[in-house]
Amino acid sequence: MPYTMRGHSVWRDMFALVGCLVLALGTWEAARAQVSAFGDDAAVQPDRRTASQTAAPELDAEPAETMLQSLDLKGRVSQLMLVTLQGERGPQGPDLTLLRTYTPGGAVVRQMLTPDMAAVFARSLKTIEAESRIPMLIGCDMYELARRERLARSTFIQLPTLLAVAAANDPAATGAWARLLAAHVREMGFNLHLGPSLELAPTLEGAPPTLDTLGSSPTFVADAGETIYQAFLEGGVALMPMGFPGGGLNRLPKSAAVLLTPAPLMRDEDLLPYLRLIAHNPPFLHVGNTLVPMLDPHNRPASLSPAVMQDLLRGELRYAGVIVAGPIDADEMITAYDTAEAAALALESGADMLYWRGGGERIMRVVDRLVQMVEAGRISEAAVNAAAARVLAAKVEYVRGERLIPKERKLMGLGSRKEIVQAAQLVERRSITLIQNRGQALPLRKDSSTPILVTGTAGVVELYEALSKYARKRVGKHTILTAKHVGDIEDFEVQRVTRRAGPVRTAVCVFADAPRVHGQIKLVRELKGKGATVVVVLLGHPRNAVHFADADAMLLAYCDAATTGETLRAMADVLMGEGPVRILESSGDLQFRTGETRTFDVMEIIQVPAGRLPVTLSEALPAGFAVPYDPSFTVKQVLWNFGDGKRSKQARTPFAYAAPGRYPITLEIRDARKNTTTAVFHAVVRD
Repeated sequence: MPYTMRGHSVWRDMFALVGCLVLALGTWEAARAQVSAFGDDAAVQPDRRTASQTAAPELDAEPAETMLQSLDLKGRVSQLMLVTLQGERGPQGPDLTLLRTYTPGGAVVRQMLTPDMAAVFARSLKTIEAESRIPMLIGCDMYELARRERLARSTFIQLPTLLAVAAANDPAATGAWARLLAAHVREMGFNLHLGPSLELAPTLEGAPPTLDTLGSSPTFVADAGETIYQAFLEGGVALMPMGFPGGGLNRLPKSAAVLLTPAPLMRDEDLLPYLRLIAHNPPFLHVGNTLVPMLDPHNRPASLSPAVMQDLLRGELRYAGVIVAGPIDADEMITAYDTAEAAALALESGADMLYWRGGGERIMRVVDRLVQMVEAGRISEAAVNAAAARVLAAKVEYVRGERLIPKERKLMGLGSRKEIVQAAQLVERRSITLIQNRGQALPLRKDSSTPILVTGTAGVVELYEALSKYARKRVGKHTILTAKHVGDIEDFEVQRVTRRAGPVRTAVCVFADAPRVHGQIKLVRELKGKGATVVVVLLGHPRNAVHFADADAMLLAYCDAATTGETLRAMADVLMGEGPVRILESSGDLQFRTGETRTFDVMEIIQVPAGRLPVTLSEALPAGFAVPYDPSFTVKQVLWNFGDGKRSKQARTPFAYAAPGRYPITLEIRDARKNTTTAVFHAVVRD
């Protein structure tokens, strides 16, 4: 039932969510006697947070020119390589030979068990850099570096996924998360970060779901891209946005990705995040292997397309930084092109650097072939020199200089530092999204919702332990272990759970994203048949949400199923009514008359929990959708500041301005977890 009130609810009309925000707030549907404070015709987007540019130091071109002149042709071609290295504590074998005899422009480090091991690897590359006397890009992707696939001993912090950042949709949370990433990268000794990708969530039917996207909204992805870039710039780490010109997630199994957006719409959709960031002139920009039929009539991958790199990036968009193309050795590339030929095509089409997912002997052979092509006149030596000069100049300007690497023992506790944990928790808490809440099943109450059974396929123990602090001995658990191996919940497991459920009032079913959900659906129905209120908690990509219409309530969290601890601790708070608060965006200035009394009511303009659906799942579940529950359980303190010297601590307060003018109205809300959420509105008062 939609939220209604008697009289003129300007709040209701003013605050339009980016999706369909269903206000089912049954406990405060009492009619309001006074006119609400906010007017009817408000529908513009809130001000965009634009990251201010920090002035980069003046480029001293002479050192880069001196370096270029010191290199022979092989050395200059080698500087155009960004290679990926293997090893635990440093490069070995062919990779070590590559670094010393074909010194590349940069090296990327992949998965590591611990931050201190990553720092040791970075230090070994610093040693080689010192030997060559040429600055080296020492890069990583924090998400790949810290990935815990079969790495149980990993001590990296649980990083919020990109999709969680999108669901939180909160500038402060995005900034805290970006500073968290930059601090990790710099303290381990890296000077380049690959990503995040600014590609929009996939739109191609059948494309695999992914957590590695900032969502479907071009505006949010653009805002987040600027915030992240600024955080890394201030942190002394070069950022390389990945995936230009977009579409890289539109990929069917065993097929190349394809950008399908019509060219006239690209500037407002896939290209928008890149356009906004290019205005800041980032030193490095990655061009992916996505097919771009709408941009290139020959349907070449973007990484081999002069239409993308020369005409669009260099020409139309006037990008002056280093274009990094690839991976040249990706599966879709090596099946269609000879590796050296692909490398040559990329350079001829406008790339400055070539990104490789491998290293060693393959790169040495490619460099030798490219040198031969230059000597034979196939590739312009002037073009190679220009690319090498651009690479060296960017390294001198952005990454040259000693980066002190802390001692390994200090890095062992990096993931447990208070400020880092808090930044991660902020995103996790604000990303949790409620999309179904029949009969006000949530929030759970200690008296009326217990006993509680926690069951499911992932994170059961973590959620059980987190809920136990609220309900103590009134919470039980049952983990369905076989689902991990067979891919779904078998009938005998459904029977086992329901048989042991006993007199349960509430069943919380925690499900990891899985392609088969028949058993999950059956478990929900069987538990409801036992008379329990069933709350479904989905972890990972929310694609399966459309299958659980029978559930009384449904919450989404966007964590990787391998790392759920921080997410489920936040989930317990949300289940018990202590979710974070979102203050809904205003659509413009609020219009008043002097002496006119309006009612300012916090409960009309807040959403708890704070998350929003970051991708479209169906017509009924579009991006931006969320359902709030009764926020009175979490709102503990309120402060209105009306901008004329008057304040109020009442959640619902009547107020009238005595004089015309434009006044800032500040609202501060403190929640049950002692977090403060702030918003500023503006009132225009006329006689």
